[in-house]
Amino acid sequence: MTGNTTTVAWSRGRWWVAAALAAFLAVQVVVPTFGLLGPRPARFGWQMYSIADAAPRAWAEARDGSLTSLDLTGRLAVLRADTRDASAIGTALCTGSPYAAVVIQFGNDPPERVPCS
Repeated sequence: MTGNTTTVAWSRGRWWVAAALAAFLAVQVVVPTFGLLGPRPARFGWQMYSIADAAPRAWAEARDGSLTSLDLTGRLAVLRADTRDASAIGTALCTGSPYAAVVIQFGNDPPERVPCS
């Protein structure tokens, strides 16, 4: 005994829905794939914090101009590698200190000098 086979024809509305769903799913796959192939870390990328640079280095500048290396781990409550605001870190390091200035360097960027008031 052979079974009855029925062919269901798709209407134009169903084709549009299927095409829109396929396009939506393609965007969900293609856009992140291009994001992963780009340079890292990328702003707003999932890898933004996971591939962040090492913590910044800092030196205290005395009134005579000599530099002393500072250990930031004991001085800052939350040391995040993605924090690239030298003035905020400098202000925190200068508070209550006898330094003339603080010099901060992020990765291979040029050092930034933050004067202490």
